[in-house]
Amino acid sequence: MVFDLDLTLWDCEDISSTVPPYLRISKDIIADSNGRLIMLREGVRELLTWLKGLGATLAVVSWNVKWKALEALKGLGVKDYFDYIIVEPHPRKDIMFMKLLSAVGKVDRAYFIDDNRTMVELVKRAYPWVRTLTYLNEVRTMREIKEVLRRELKVKEGL
Repeated sequence: MVFDLDLTLWDCEDISSTVPPYLRISKDIIADSNGRLIMLREGVRELLTWLKGLGATLAVVSWNVKWKALEALKGLGVKDYFDYIIVEPHPRKDIMFMKLLSAVGKVDRAYFIDDNRTMVELVKRAYPWVRTLTYLNEVRTMREIKEVLRRELKVKEGL
């Protein structure tokens, strides 16, 4: 399961434009040194916990300044959910995805969730076997993502 960050896992449209250090405001909100708030999307922590419980490998592929993205993930308390974090300062998510797959090795199934339709299409063209979901288009909440995954992975209701 591969996630984008900006406007997908959090509401900030460009974490690279924020100014660390980040201050934890609440469980799901941090503020940069200028007071700009970054909020984890509702249900992210629950979705990641559920996926880990299923034994899923979790990854990030994001077009950002890596150290800022890592600090934000730490500040929001979700960095440790991810097995792989690929963050680079360019829009070639297909190349980042290639690096991720090289690190992971053979995979039977992969999902990629990003808010940017162009990035979704870029990955889909390079890896047609990857199941892609466009956040805020095909799926609008983390709960909807979970329901799609539950159906497609045939996970029983109690899990």
